[in-house]
Amino acid sequence: MRFRPPPPSHVSGLLSPSWQTSLYVTCVAQATAMLAFGFVLPFLPLYLKEIGVSPESAVVFWSGALVTSTGVSLAIFSPIWGALADRHGRKLMVLRSMLIGGLIIALMGLVQNVEQFLALRILQGVFTGTIAAATALVAGIVPRERLAWSMGLLQTSVYVGISAGPVLGGLIAQAV
Repeated sequence: MRFRPPPPSHVSGLLSPSWQTSLYVTCVAQATAMLAFGFVLPFLPLYLKEIGVSPESAVVFWSGALVTSTGVSLAIFSPIWGALADRHGRKLMVLRSMLIGGLIIALMGLVQNVEQFLALRILQGVFTGTIAAATALVAGIVPRERLAWSMGLLQTSVYVGISAGPVLGGLIAQAV
């Protein structure tokens, strides 16, 4: 049996020897979530027209309002989900946010009017908060000497997803 030093002081409990695997899985999940979040953006004007929003100036207004509403609700509720992650478990909050986020995106395909769409976009911001949960999760699993690098990798994953989502969505929207 090998002697293992105690876990770093910033990590509660035992440090998993597979922290790298957990980090990489979290990064892939985060990139995928952000990709899905951004994927729908190019479809907003097309979908708004399909559900009867007109004239063009209203489509432009509602497209901006839908994006803004999610950002505002995320800004308000992310600290709350971060606190709940501290209290009830970070992995649980990451899973919760990913599942609810996916469900809300699926429900967006069923809206009949712009008000329903707005309500779902607000709920998306209220109930997701994947970035806060994933950041807390990673902070709790990596060794102190790898913390900054791990946070950088996680942020790279977020920005890759945010950047790739609208481009992929735009390519699909253009083909539709």
